This record gives sequence, structure tokens and C-alpha cells, in this order.
Amino acid sequence: MASNEGTVAGAIGGITGLNVASSTSENGEETIRTDNGDVLKINVSHRKRAQVLFDWLNQRYTNPNEKLVIAIGGPSGSGKSEIGALISSLYQSAGVPALLVPCDNYPIRAPKFNDAHRRELFDAKGKDALAAYLGSEDEILFSRLGDISRDFLNGADTVNLRKINMQTCEITESIPTKVGHLKVLVFEGTWSCRVPGLSESVFLATDFKKTAEHRAKRARVEIQNDENRRFIEEYVLPFEQVTLEKIRDTIATIWLSYEDDGSAKLAENRK
Repeated sequence: MASNEGTVAGAIGGITGLNVASSTSENGEETIRTDNGDVLKINVSHRKRAQVLFDWLNQRYTNPNEKLVIAIGGPSGSGKSEIGALISSLYQSAGVPALLVPCDNYPIRAPKFNDAHRRELFDAKGKDALAAYLGSEDEILFSRLGDISRDFLNGADTVNLRKINMQTCEITESIPTKVGHLKVLVFEGTWSCRVPGLSESVFLATDFKKTAEHRAKRARVEIQNDENRRFIEEYVLPFEQVTLEKIRDTIATIWLSYEDDGSAKLAENRK
């Protein structure tokens, strides 16, 4: 059997031992499915943005002994999972050991129960309460993610990762994972730019229409209920987008976009 090391499927499969299946369509779009219930759709826009970011990171970070923690954040459907996996695989292909850490595994509640809690909060307390909950420490285990980043940067041999099965909602709280040999850790998730201890936080700038289209393509299992989908599309995603637009200047060091002319653009946001 051929090794997946250095491939996108290999980067994803390296996450706490996920099994993956990969296929490529005639138009070159790669579909990767995991036994965790996730689906990635990798197209040319993801590859161009990942390559631009990878080239920039290599120019900025030239010390081979330096450890690097990168976050890929932005609205749902903006391509975080795909670009995070591509960055990890580009590093692996260059001989730099890297690990992808999806922040989808770090909500306090599993997706089905988190969606139900969001709805209960909205019904009981209204829009403002829902908006305040999204991406907060009441929803996401930022302290746990911060511990992983800190321990990795401090040279720990092992960290404990977390995994949520998107189909069964089963949560595995502690998965000992070797990181002492790694040089790069890549967090990806809507709110990952809020993780403490980052070397670089990359915000994927895109518009709401594009994110909705890409999210629909991925057809993730946790939103297949029609009523739940409507609630997410009408309330959760717009509130999420508004909040991210408000805070992106303060949480991101890099903005990464895909332009209408088919080019990828990177802009630094240094204060």
C-alpha cells in the first residue's frame, strides 16, 4: 500500500488515526471523506491560497529549529479545513513534520447537542444571547487548545488531543499524541484565531454567498435535519459572519483571500 505521508489525505488521516478515502473528479476537485463523518472538497482556490500562505511562511520563518503554531480561521464554509490540511501536507512534503488539529473537536458539546443548546438559548433569550454565545468560552474549549499550543512550544513529547465523532456524537476526551518531533502545529476552525499562543493567525476573507455554497458542497452530517439547517442558515451563520467581521482586525495577523480574477492574495495585519 502506498504511503499517504505528505498528502492531504495523509495530513487528515494523521489526526488521531482517522481513516480516510480520497477521490478526484474530472474537474480536478478532490473529495476526502473520513470515518469521523467529515467531508472535504479541495479545489483550485484552496490550493492557490495554501501555496501563497506556505511560501510566505517559509520566507518569514527560516530557523529550522523554531516551532511554529498556525491558526486557519474564518467563516463556516470559507475553506479552513481544506487549507489547513493542504498547509500540513505541504510542510510534510517539504520534510517538515506537521500536525493538523481541527478545532471542530473542541466545542464543549458535541455538534448535535451544541445545535440544540444554541436553539434553546435563542428561543429563551433571543438573538443577542445566541450571538454572544457563538465562539465564546461557553461554547469552545479555548483553554484546552491553548494548553496544546503552550505544551508543544515548550517542547512536550506528548499532548492529549480530543476527538468528536460527528456521526455518533461520541467524545473521546484524551488521546495521547506524540508531538516532540513536530515543527509545525496547524489549528483550523471558525474561531481558531482566538486560540492562545499562536505564531500566526490566518483569517480567510470571503463573502457570505461563497461560504454558503462551499458549506452546501461539504454536506456535513451534523446539519442534515432540514429544520436545523434552516436555523443555522438564517441565524447562526449570519451572526457568526457579523461577529467575525467585527473582531478579525484584532485576532488575525494575516488575511488570505481568493480574488475574482482567480488569484490568491495575502495581506499582513500587524499592529
